[in-house]
Amino acid sequence: MTTKKGITKHKAGYSLLKKSVKNLKDPEARNHLYVFFVCLLISVFIWLSIKLSKDYQATVFHPVKYVSVPDDKLLTNNPPAEIALKVKGKGTELLSLQFNRPEESIRIDLSEAQLKEKDDGYYVELPTVWFLSQVARQSKYYNNLVDIQPDTLFLEFEDLKFRKVPVKHRLNFKLEQQVWLNDSIVIEPDSVIIAGKVSAVDQINSVLTDRKKLGLLNKPVSIKLGLQGFKQKTLKLEQDSVLVTIPCERYTEAKIKLPVFVNGPDTLNIRTFPQNVEVTYWVSLDNYQRINKGMFRVQANFSSNNNRFLDLEFTRKPVYIQVKSVEPNKVEYILLK
Repeated sequence: MTTKKGITKHKAGYSLLKKSVKNLKDPEARNHLYVFFVCLLISVFIWLSIKLSKDYQATVFHPVKYVSVPDDKLLTNNPPAEIALKVKGKGTELLSLQFNRPEESIRIDLSEAQLKEKDDGYYVELPTVWFLSQVARQSKYYNNLVDIQPDTLFLEFEDLKFRKVPVKHRLNFKLEQQVWLNDSIVIEPDSVIIAGKVSAVDQINSVLTDRKKLGLLNKPVSIKLGLQGFKQKTLKLEQDSVLVTIPCERYTEAKIKLPVFVNGPDTLNIRTFPQNVEVTYWVSLDNYQRINKGMFRVQANFSSNNNRFLDLEFTRKPVYIQVKSVEPNKVEYILLK
Protein backbone atom coordinates (compact mmCIF):
# COMPACT_ATOMS: atom_id res chain seq x y z
CA MET A 1 0.00 0.00 0.00
CA THR A 2 1.32 3.44 -0.93
CA THR A 3 2.02 5.58 2.15
CA LYS A 4 1.40 9.32 2.48
CA LYS A 5 5.16 9.84 2.77
CA GLY A 6 5.75 8.00 -0.55
CA ILE A 7 3.11 10.07 -2.31
CA THR A 8 4.74 13.27 -1.09
CA LYS A 9 8.17 12.05 -2.33
CA HIS A 10 6.82 11.23 -5.82
CA LYS A 11 5.13 14.62 -6.05
CA ALA A 12 8.41 16.36 -5.17
CA GLY A 13 10.32 14.45 -7.84
CA TYR A 14 7.69 15.24 -10.44
CA SER A 15 7.82 18.93 -9.55
CA LEU A 16 11.63 18.97 -9.91
CA LEU A 17 11.44 17.24 -13.30
CA LYS A 18 8.76 19.67 -14.46
CA LYS A 19 10.87 22.61 -13.33
CA SER A 20 13.95 21.30 -15.21
CA VAL A 21 11.96 20.90 -18.42
CA LYS A 22 10.64 24.43 -18.07
CA ASN A 23 14.20 25.71 -17.57
CA LEU A 24 15.24 24.20 -20.92
CA LYS A 25 12.99 26.71 -22.59
CA ASP A 26 15.34 29.40 -21.27
CA PRO A 27 18.15 29.99 -23.90
CA GLU A 28 20.72 30.68 -21.21
CA ALA A 29 19.91 27.43 -19.38
CA ARG A 30 20.21 25.48 -22.61
CA ASN A 31 23.61 27.03 -23.35
CA HIS A 32 24.88 26.05 -19.90
CA LEU A 33 23.68 22.48 -20.51
CA TYR A 34 25.42 22.27 -23.93
CA VAL A 35 28.67 23.58 -22.46
CA PHE A 36 28.46 20.95 -19.71
CA PHE A 37 28.04 18.08 -22.20
CA VAL A 38 30.85 19.33 -24.44
CA CYS A 39 33.19 19.56 -21.46
CA LEU A 40 32.12 16.08 -20.36
CA LEU A 41 32.88 14.62 -23.80
CA ILE A 42 36.26 16.33 -23.97
CA SER A 43 37.12 14.99 -20.51
CA VAL A 44 36.09 11.44 -21.47
CA PHE A 45 38.14 11.68 -24.69
CA ILE A 46 41.25 12.90 -22.87
CA TRP A 47 40.83 10.19 -20.21
CA LEU A 48 40.49 7.47 -22.88
CA SER A 49 43.47 8.81 -24.82
CA ILE A 50 45.64 8.65 -21.71
CA LYS A 51 44.45 5.15 -20.85
CA LEU A 52 44.79 3.76 -24.37
CA SER A 53 48.26 5.20 -24.85
CA LYS A 54 49.61 2.87 -22.16
CA ASP A 55 50.89 -0.68 -22.80
CA TYR A 56 48.59 -3.59 -22.04
CA GLN A 57 48.43 -7.33 -22.61
CA ALA A 58 45.49 -9.05 -24.27
CA THR A 59 44.61 -12.54 -25.48
CA VAL A 60 43.38 -13.00 -29.04
CA PHE A 61 42.03 -16.34 -30.31
CA HIS A 62 43.24 -17.12 -33.82
CA PRO A 63 42.04 -20.01 -36.09
CA VAL A 64 44.71 -22.46 -37.26
CA LYS A 65 44.95 -24.94 -40.11
CA TYR A 66 47.30 -27.93 -40.23
CA VAL A 67 48.91 -28.31 -43.67
CA SER A 68 51.54 -30.48 -45.41
CA VAL A 69 50.46 -33.68 -43.69
CA PRO A 70 52.65 -36.50 -45.09
CA ASP A 71 51.05 -37.96 -48.24
CA ASP A 72 50.85 -41.47 -46.82
CA LYS A 73 49.47 -40.42 -43.42
CA LEU A 74 46.09 -39.25 -42.15
CA LEU A 75 45.50 -36.85 -39.25
CA THR A 76 43.01 -38.75 -37.05
CA ASN A 77 42.54 -36.77 -33.84
CA ASN A 78 41.00 -33.33 -33.42
CA PRO A 79 43.82 -30.91 -32.55
CA PRO A 80 42.83 -27.36 -31.47
CA ALA A 81 41.07 -25.43 -34.20
CA GLU A 82 42.35 -22.17 -32.72
CA ILE A 83 45.19 -20.99 -30.53
CA ALA A 84 45.31 -18.23 -27.93
CA LEU A 85 47.90 -15.54 -28.61
CA LYS A 86 48.89 -13.27 -25.74
CA VAL A 87 50.14 -10.00 -27.20
CA LYS A 88 51.49 -6.78 -25.77
CA GLY A 89 50.75 -3.38 -27.26
CA LYS A 90 49.15 0.02 -26.94
CA GLY A 91 45.57 0.12 -25.81
CA THR A 92 44.42 1.49 -29.18
CA GLU A 93 46.05 -1.40 -31.03
CA LEU A 94 44.59 -4.05 -28.74
CA LEU A 95 41.16 -2.45 -28.83
CA SER A 96 41.10 -2.64 -32.64
CA LEU A 97 42.05 -6.33 -32.44
CA GLN A 98 39.04 -7.06 -30.27
CA PHE A 99 36.70 -5.55 -32.86
CA ASN A 100 38.50 -7.01 -35.88
CA ARG A 101 38.84 -10.69 -35.07
CA PRO A 102 41.18 -12.54 -37.50
CA GLU A 103 39.40 -14.67 -40.09
CA GLU A 104 42.29 -16.10 -42.11
CA SER A 105 43.77 -19.21 -40.49
CA ILE A 106 47.41 -19.47 -39.46
CA ARG A 107 48.90 -22.43 -41.36
CA ILE A 108 50.88 -24.84 -39.19
CA ASP A 109 53.26 -26.59 -41.61
CA LEU A 110 53.83 -30.24 -40.61
CA SER A 111 56.25 -31.14 -43.42
CA GLU A 112 59.23 -31.17 -41.04
CA ALA A 113 57.46 -32.75 -38.06
CA GLN A 114 59.15 -35.94 -36.81
CA LEU A 115 56.49 -38.61 -36.36
CA LYS A 116 56.92 -41.25 -33.68
CA GLU A 117 55.39 -44.72 -33.79
CA LYS A 118 52.87 -46.03 -31.30
CA ASP A 119 50.76 -49.19 -31.12
CA ASP A 120 48.01 -48.19 -33.54
CA GLY A 121 49.69 -45.45 -35.54
CA TYR A 122 51.89 -42.41 -35.10
CA TYR A 123 51.99 -39.22 -33.06
CA VAL A 124 53.90 -35.97 -32.79
CA GLU A 125 54.20 -33.37 -30.03
CA LEU A 126 54.86 -29.82 -31.17
CA PRO A 127 56.00 -27.42 -28.41
CA THR A 128 55.44 -23.70 -28.78
CA VAL A 129 59.04 -23.06 -29.81
CA TRP A 130 58.55 -25.41 -32.80
CA PHE A 131 55.78 -23.39 -34.42
CA LEU A 132 56.40 -19.97 -32.84
CA SER A 133 58.19 -18.61 -35.92
CA GLN A 134 55.35 -19.80 -38.20
CA VAL A 135 52.78 -17.95 -36.07
CA ALA A 136 54.85 -14.78 -35.82
CA ARG A 137 55.53 -14.75 -39.55
CA GLN A 138 51.85 -15.11 -40.51
CA SER A 139 50.45 -12.69 -37.91
CA LYS A 140 52.32 -9.51 -38.83
CA TYR A 141 50.23 -7.28 -36.62
CA TYR A 142 51.33 -9.18 -33.50
CA ASN A 143 54.61 -7.31 -33.18
CA ASN A 144 54.93 -8.08 -29.49
CA LEU A 145 53.93 -11.71 -29.16
CA VAL A 146 54.26 -12.74 -25.51
CA ASP A 147 52.87 -16.26 -25.27
CA ILE A 148 50.94 -18.97 -27.14
CA GLN A 149 48.44 -21.41 -25.69
CA PRO A 150 48.32 -24.36 -25.73
CA ASP A 151 52.04 -24.62 -25.17
CA THR A 152 52.14 -28.01 -26.96
CA LEU A 153 50.12 -29.41 -29.87
CA PHE A 154 49.52 -33.17 -29.82
CA LEU A 155 48.68 -34.73 -33.21
CA GLU A 156 47.86 -38.36 -34.04
CA PHE A 157 48.22 -40.05 -37.45
CA GLU A 158 47.45 -43.35 -39.13
CA ASP A 159 48.68 -44.92 -42.33
CA LEU A 160 46.60 -43.83 -45.31
CA LYS A 161 45.06 -46.60 -47.44
CA PHE A 162 44.15 -46.08 -51.10
CA ARG A 163 41.51 -48.13 -52.88
CA LYS A 164 39.88 -47.99 -56.30
CA VAL A 165 36.10 -48.51 -56.24
CA PRO A 166 33.43 -48.35 -58.99
CA VAL A 167 31.09 -45.38 -59.44
CA LYS A 168 27.33 -46.01 -59.59
CA HIS A 169 24.97 -43.42 -61.04
CA ARG A 170 21.65 -42.43 -59.49
CA LEU A 171 19.87 -41.09 -62.55
CA ASN A 172 16.12 -41.33 -62.80
CA PHE A 173 14.76 -41.26 -66.34
CA LYS A 174 12.36 -42.87 -68.81
CA LEU A 175 12.59 -43.38 -72.55
CA GLU A 176 10.00 -42.12 -74.99
CA GLN A 177 8.25 -44.61 -77.26
CA GLN A 178 10.54 -46.08 -79.93
CA VAL A 179 13.61 -44.80 -78.08
CA TRP A 180 16.12 -47.28 -76.65
CA LEU A 181 19.52 -47.56 -75.04
CA ASN A 182 21.71 -48.77 -77.87
CA ASP A 183 24.58 -49.41 -75.45
CA SER A 184 25.43 -49.36 -71.75
CA ILE A 185 25.39 -46.12 -69.78
CA VAL A 186 28.95 -44.79 -69.69
CA ILE A 187 30.51 -43.24 -66.57
CA GLU A 188 33.84 -41.44 -67.01
CA PRO A 189 35.81 -42.33 -65.03
CA ASP A 190 33.98 -45.51 -64.11
CA SER A 191 35.93 -45.84 -60.86
CA VAL A 192 37.64 -43.46 -58.43
CA ILE A 193 40.28 -43.72 -55.73
CA ILE A 194 39.29 -43.22 -52.11
CA ALA A 195 41.77 -42.66 -49.31
CA GLY A 196 41.41 -42.86 -45.56
CA LYS A 197 41.74 -45.02 -42.49
CA VAL A 198 42.20 -48.70 -43.28
CA SER A 199 39.12 -49.72 -41.29
CA ALA A 200 36.94 -47.11 -43.03
CA VAL A 201 38.24 -47.71 -46.58
CA ASP A 202 37.65 -51.47 -46.32
CA GLN A 203 33.93 -50.86 -45.77
CA ILE A 204 33.45 -48.90 -49.02
CA ASN A 205 32.54 -50.97 -52.09
CA SER A 206 31.31 -48.20 -54.39
CA VAL A 207 30.78 -44.46 -54.68
CA LEU A 208 27.38 -43.01 -55.60
CA THR A 209 26.66 -39.96 -57.70
CA ASP A 210 24.20 -37.27 -56.68
CA ARG A 211 20.55 -38.00 -57.53
CA LYS A 212 19.22 -36.45 -60.73
CA LYS A 213 15.81 -36.63 -62.44
CA LEU A 214 15.95 -36.30 -66.22
CA GLY A 215 12.35 -37.07 -67.20
CA LEU A 216 11.61 -38.47 -70.69
CA LEU A 217 14.58 -38.87 -73.03
CA ASN A 218 14.61 -39.11 -76.83
CA LYS A 219 18.27 -38.39 -77.62
CA PRO A 220 21.74 -38.99 -76.11
CA VAL A 221 22.47 -37.10 -72.91
CA SER A 222 25.77 -36.29 -71.19
CA ILE A 223 25.65 -34.80 -67.72
CA LYS A 224 28.21 -33.95 -65.07
CA LEU A 225 27.28 -35.36 -61.67
CA GLY A 226 28.83 -34.72 -58.29
CA LEU A 227 29.93 -37.64 -56.17
CA GLN A 228 28.33 -38.25 -52.83
CA GLY A 229 30.79 -37.61 -50.04
CA PHE A 230 31.31 -39.62 -46.89
CA LYS A 231 30.08 -38.95 -43.39
CA GLN A 232 33.42 -40.12 -42.04
CA LYS A 233 35.87 -37.21 -42.02
CA THR A 234 38.69 -39.74 -42.32
CA LEU A 235 37.66 -40.62 -45.90
CA LYS A 236 38.54 -38.55 -48.95
CA LEU A 237 37.74 -38.80 -52.67
CA GLU A 238 40.28 -38.37 -55.43
CA GLN A 239 37.76 -36.25 -57.37
CA ASP A 240 34.33 -34.78 -56.78
CA SER A 241 32.47 -35.38 -60.07
CA VAL A 242 32.11 -37.70 -63.08
CA LEU A 243 30.62 -37.46 -66.58
CA VAL A 244 27.66 -39.77 -67.27
CA THR A 245 26.52 -40.43 -70.85
CA ILE A 246 23.19 -42.07 -71.72
CA PRO A 247 23.39 -43.39 -75.32
CA CYS A 248 19.71 -43.36 -76.22
CA GLU A 249 18.33 -42.89 -79.71
CA ARG A 250 15.26 -43.62 -81.83
CA TYR A 251 14.96 -47.08 -83.35
CA THR A 252 12.86 -48.89 -85.92
CA GLU A 253 11.79 -52.51 -86.10
CA ALA A 254 12.92 -54.58 -89.07
CA LYS A 255 12.81 -58.19 -90.25
CA ILE A 256 15.24 -60.30 -92.24
CA LYS A 257 15.21 -63.92 -93.53
CA LEU A 258 18.38 -65.87 -92.84
CA PRO A 259 19.59 -69.36 -93.77
CA VAL A 260 20.29 -71.88 -91.02
CA PHE A 261 23.78 -73.39 -90.96
CA VAL A 262 24.29 -76.74 -89.25
CA ASN A 263 27.26 -77.39 -87.01
CA GLY A 264 27.83 -81.14 -87.00
CA PRO A 265 30.20 -83.92 -88.05
CA ASP A 266 31.49 -83.67 -91.63
CA THR A 267 30.50 -87.32 -92.18
CA LEU A 268 26.81 -86.50 -91.80
CA ASN A 269 24.52 -84.78 -94.29
CA ILE A 270 22.01 -82.87 -92.18
CA ARG A 271 19.08 -80.86 -93.48
CA THR A 272 16.91 -78.61 -91.36
CA PHE A 273 13.21 -77.81 -91.65
CA PRO A 274 12.71 -75.00 -92.29
CA GLN A 275 15.97 -74.05 -93.90
CA ASN A 276 15.43 -70.33 -93.24
CA VAL A 277 14.22 -68.42 -90.23
CA GLU A 278 12.80 -64.90 -89.87
CA VAL A 279 14.60 -62.60 -87.45
CA THR A 280 12.88 -59.53 -86.00
CA TYR A 281 15.26 -56.91 -84.63
CA TRP A 282 15.52 -53.31 -83.51
CA VAL A 283 18.03 -50.97 -85.08
CA SER A 284 18.64 -47.25 -84.81
CA LEU A 285 17.53 -45.06 -87.70
CA ASP A 286 21.15 -44.11 -88.37
CA ASN A 287 22.21 -47.74 -88.82
CA TYR A 288 19.11 -49.05 -90.62
CA GLN A 289 20.62 -48.78 -94.12
CA ARG A 290 23.82 -50.58 -93.09
CA ILE A 291 22.16 -53.91 -92.34
CA ASN A 292 22.62 -56.84 -94.78
CA LYS A 293 22.41 -60.64 -94.57
CA GLY A 294 26.18 -61.08 -94.57
CA MET A 295 26.33 -59.56 -91.09
CA PHE A 296 24.38 -62.49 -89.60
CA ARG A 297 24.99 -66.19 -89.11
CA VAL A 298 22.37 -68.44 -87.50
CA GLN A 299 23.64 -71.87 -86.48
CA ALA A 300 21.98 -75.12 -85.38
CA ASN A 301 24.22 -77.31 -83.26
CA PHE A 302 23.91 -81.08 -83.78
CA SER A 303 24.95 -83.82 -81.37
CA SER A 304 24.06 -87.49 -80.97
CA ASN A 305 22.01 -86.60 -77.90
CA ASN A 306 19.61 -84.32 -79.84
CA ASN A 307 15.97 -85.20 -80.18
CA ARG A 308 14.11 -84.19 -83.32
CA PHE A 309 14.72 -80.45 -82.75
CA LEU A 310 17.90 -78.40 -82.84
CA ASP A 311 18.42 -75.19 -80.87
CA LEU A 312 19.53 -72.07 -82.74
CA GLU A 313 22.16 -69.50 -81.86
CA PHE A 314 23.73 -66.44 -83.45
CA THR A 315 27.46 -66.87 -84.08
CA ARG A 316 27.57 -63.47 -85.78
CA LYS A 317 25.37 -60.38 -85.71
CA PRO A 318 25.87 -56.60 -85.64
CA VAL A 319 26.59 -55.19 -82.19
CA TYR A 320 24.28 -52.23 -82.77
CA ILE A 321 21.05 -54.22 -83.18
CA GLN A 322 18.80 -55.89 -80.64
CA VAL A 323 17.20 -59.20 -81.65
CA LYS A 324 13.60 -59.41 -80.49
CA SER A 325 12.53 -62.78 -81.88
CA VAL A 326 13.49 -65.69 -84.17
CA GLU A 327 10.72 -67.63 -85.92
CA PRO A 328 10.89 -70.51 -85.44
CA ASN A 329 13.30 -70.60 -82.51
CA LYS A 330 14.01 -74.32 -83.09
CA VAL A 331 14.26 -76.36 -86.29
CA GLU A 332 13.67 -80.01 -87.11
CA TYR A 333 16.28 -82.05 -88.97
CA ILE A 334 16.80 -85.23 -90.93
CA LEU A 335 19.92 -87.16 -91.80
CA LEU A 336 20.47 -87.74 -95.50
CA LYS A 337 22.52 -90.61 -96.90
